[in-house]
Amino acid sequence: MNLLNHMPETGYRHAIVCLRDSTEFRRRLKDSIPVFELGKREGQDFRTYRRLYRLLRQLRPTIVHTRTWATLDCQYYAFLAGIPCRVHGEHSQHTEKESLLHWIMRKGAQRLIQEYIAVNEDLTTWLVSDAKVERKRVSTLYNGVDTKRFAPAAKKRSGEFVIGYVGRMEPVKDPLNLVSAFIRLIHDVPAYRNRVRLMFVGDGSLRHRISDVLGSAGLSGIVEFAGERNDIEALYGEMDLLVVPSRSEGTCNAILEAMASGLPVVATRVGGNAELVEDEKTGMLVPISDPAALARAIRTYIEGVACKSHGGAARLRAEERFSMDRMVQGYLSVYDRVLCGHVPNVLTGRNSKIAESVS
Repeated sequence: MNLLNHMPETGYRHAIVCLRDSTEFRRRLKDSIPVFELGKREGQDFRTYRRLYRLLRQLRPTIVHTRTWATLDCQYYAFLAGIPCRVHGEHSQHTEKESLLHWIMRKGAQRLIQEYIAVNEDLTTWLVSDAKVERKRVSTLYNGVDTKRFAPAAKKRSGEFVIGYVGRMEPVKDPLNLVSAFIRLIHDVPAYRNRVRLMFVGDGSLRHRISDVLGSAGLSGIVEFAGERNDIEALYGEMDLLVVPSRSEGTCNAILEAMASGLPVVATRVGGNAELVEDEKTGMLVPISDPAALARAIRTYIEGVACKSHGGAARLRAEERFSMDRMVQGYLSVYDRVLCGHVPNVLTGRNSKIAESVS
């Protein structure tokens, strides 16, 4: 959504194909971008792939860009549909042992994919070292953040110290790690009950369990569940600190948004987190599934003066290294490269010929 909404109007037309449904993100896209839903059922739903093949034959895109392992098999249908340019993006870590079927599918798809995109160096290393993709076929493109939309708040509405969590409440994001750390924090310093608040933004399968655990600890009164929100930039303005307690991450958009909003970030040292957060400069990195270490890091920001200095450094880092324009130009370069390499003479200049891409 961020990428396509910030792409220039000339050069490429875009369409999005969702294997299942488009969710609320469809309403946040430019009206000029068509979205197709295939309604895939759980498991191997071959009717969905027949619909995908027919749709690709109808759209006739020049480039198909698949994203993550869940869509890798679509590269085979793009090849069968005669799509000349094929790109694949890796967005998250591969933490589970690879099955034989997975290995066969990935190896076969490598023969069809002209270029890979990894959203951090950790994934680039995995693609080259483990997946054995040629280094020259892999581009590392960090996610970008809209530094105009996400900017430091002029003034907080609350006098409390607000600890924020933004994301899905699912096991891989490990929000219960933050819950355990928060309970430990209040237990160690009871006075925090009157000056510290925990805010959850998002939803997921662990929502009720989180509420029950905090309720049992007697902390429901200082915890807020904001739910799914479209005005997330306003909520960052209420926070003093973002915590990302994940067990696995690619390039976390919430970290980038918080950095652009002038917030320090405490995150687990996993995936691309260490490439975004400069330890003890723009935030702190802690081990995964370690509530004690997480509580200590949070307490450092509650008690010290690092919030302001680390938050300012985070904002500067977001502007310099993770701008939206930098991301857009990176993707355009990949598209231009595969297009020129496999469809000769189609681009004499980006404005003179429009190519179509499907994600």
